[in-house]
Amino acid sequence: MKFRKIVFVIFFCIIIGMTVIISGGTLIGTEISVALYYNGEAVFEKTYECEGTASLEIKLFHGGSPQKLYLKRFYGNPKGFFNHVNESIYTELSSVIKSFDCDAVEPTVKYEGSGKFVFTEGKDGIKCNVTETLKMLAAEGKSEIIYEKVFPGTDINDLKEFTVKAAEHTTYYSTSSAARKKNIETAASRLNGITVLPGERISFNEVVGPRTKENGFEEAKVIINGEYTEGVGGGVCQVSTTLYNAWLKTGQQVISSRCHSLKPSYVAPGFDAMVSETSDLILYNGSAYPMYISSVADGTKLTFTIYTKPVPCGIKLTNELIKTIPCNDYETVEGETDEILVNPINGSVYRSYREFYENGEVYVKEYLRTSAYLPQKGKKSLKKDNETRIENEEEVQNNNRTLQGGKL
Repeated sequence: MKFRKIVFVIFFCIIIGMTVIISGGTLIGTEISVALYYNGEAVFEKTYECEGTASLEIKLFHGGSPQKLYLKRFYGNPKGFFNHVNESIYTELSSVIKSFDCDAVEPTVKYEGSGKFVFTEGKDGIKCNVTETLKMLAAEGKSEIIYEKVFPGTDINDLKEFTVKAAEHTTYYSTSSAARKKNIETAASRLNGITVLPGERISFNEVVGPRTKENGFEEAKVIINGEYTEGVGGGVCQVSTTLYNAWLKTGQQVISSRCHSLKPSYVAPGFDAMVSETSDLILYNGSAYPMYISSVADGTKLTFTIYTKPVPCGIKLTNELIKTIPCNDYETVEGETDEILVNPINGSVYRSYREFYENGEVYVKEYLRTSAYLPQKGKKSLKKDNETRIENEEEVQNNNRTLQGGKL
């Protein structure tokens, strides 16, 4: 009796299996429908036909529900489930879900020069969780795309901390000739708006370009070999000097700077920066933050401002007179009266320093360089009708120079 029951059950299962599999010689498939939603909106809906083995299994043992197959046999393993039902499902669904991934957008700052900055807010990104989404989808046939937000690494307020006025230096040029003023303003304008990124260096000569008429410069007084003479680009050294001093006040490094052969009038001795075809001012940003250069030349004064994250201490520029080189020489010219037109200027040697202080106390005194300036002869006039006196005066000056030659 028991044997007959067993045979009947087997026969019944075979009949059911044949009914499922065969209908006019074609496979009667089982379907699985899936739907994905993103923030409540349907973004993917598709019905797949289950493969033969999975279709039969679902029909016979899981009431025609693919979801029941998952819960009873593949729970927690959506990849295995979908690949078992239809090998194309997992790949396609994973691709759709990943397509919603997006990186966070960092906030930006654009420097437009003259201390003006334009900030753009950052945006959150999205990282979709493929496995968790497919678990929900396998169990219920539909699911919201599960994701977590990815935040920008920098906050816009962090950027604003790097655009603070960190240092400034001003020199004056109101008494300069029109040509010298133009040269100053031309050179300064080319440096306005420059950004020096961390680890970068800036060459004054590369930014400003050659001092030629073709490049926008005019003839004005320049210092060459200890003499004032006319030259194209006169006044540009005041621009490099002003930038040099502003940069020093940020605490950052100066790779290359040189003094003039004569002591300039617009800056403290030891803090000028002469530039020429063979001499350059090279600055280096050794900080972790960009440095933004602003220049304003208004016909009276020239100001360089450096925007970045300020150093957490005070900075002061100081100098020390090391040696004086006396000068009593005069150039003699004919005149209506005997008088001194220009007093001679002694030569000098200076050492320059940068001091870092906190609470009024200097804790680092950094040596910068030694600067030597040549003496400058004075000028006197003697009456025109006394040529002998002029000749004698010139002979005295020559003798003085001979006597002093070994000391200078």
